[in-house]
Amino acid sequence: MRRGRPLSRNNGTAELRIANTGAGISPAMLPRVFDRFFRGDSAQGSDAEGCGLGLSIARWIVAAHGGSIQLVSEPNRLTITTVKLTLPEELYSSGEA
Repeated sequence: MRRGRPLSRNNGTAELRIANTGAGISPAMLPRVFDRFFRGDSAQGSDAEGCGLGLSIARWIVAAHGGSIQLVSEPNRLTITTVKLTLPEELYSSGEA
């Protein structure tokens, strides 16, 4: 992962990368993290608040803007969330964004 610039622009696409050095997400759970009301095993057995809607809502917002969101995780080490959005043509062609 590139360090220092979590937001970049490339060929008309803005990309935001967020790294979290928490517990990570197990490979078995990764396919379900964007499902509504899904909570991982560690969240279900703890006092952690929430109802499993955050990533589902994030995916909906990003998709509504024509983008994509992806999670890559190494359990007990790192999770990287990447959001990609297509920039409006007028911003991309003028170099403003």
